Amino acid sequence: MKFLYVKRGTEAIEDIGIIPRYGEVIIHDCWQSYLSYEHCGHGLCGSHLLRELTFIVDSNGYAWAANIKRMLQENRAIVASRPSKKLTEKEYQNQQKRYRNILTRGEKELPPIPPKQNGKRGKVACRLWPTRGTIRWSLSKWPSLARFTLTGVSSYKLKLF
Repeated sequence: MKFLYVKRGTEAIEDIGIIPRYGEVIIHDCWQSYLSYEHCGHGLCGSHLLRELTFIVDSNGYAWAANIKRMLQENRAIVASRPSKKLTEKEYQNQQKRYRNILTRGEKELPPIPPKQNGKRGKVACRLWPTRGTIRWSLSKWPSLARFTLTGVSSYKLKLF
């Protein structure tokens, strides 16, 4: 099902009307308008996530991004090879620990944000902030990042992007 709309935002989502009436898991590119629908489960699109991680590795060479990418690809291969299309609960918990460990080490891999200069107002501009923000954001998004490993790929009914 495809819809063309002049805008891409909450207004378009509301006018098209699929997500507001939908109550299951939606797979998307983590665009904020999708995340505002709390009555749905959320899963992040693996292709979008892998592309972001590839960019971080290629542009900065950070090991944490390469490790997360490897972990997600390994999990995808395991899940794809199983009739159930999911990890066991124990495997899922072990992967969650691995994920948190990678991101915790990743925070240490980043250089510190420079101190704010005296007399300057506002936030410190730092080209590394988006990467640091990605790590902090990722720590809170484990259920959405790993949804496919526990619930099974076949349970998805709506894929958006």
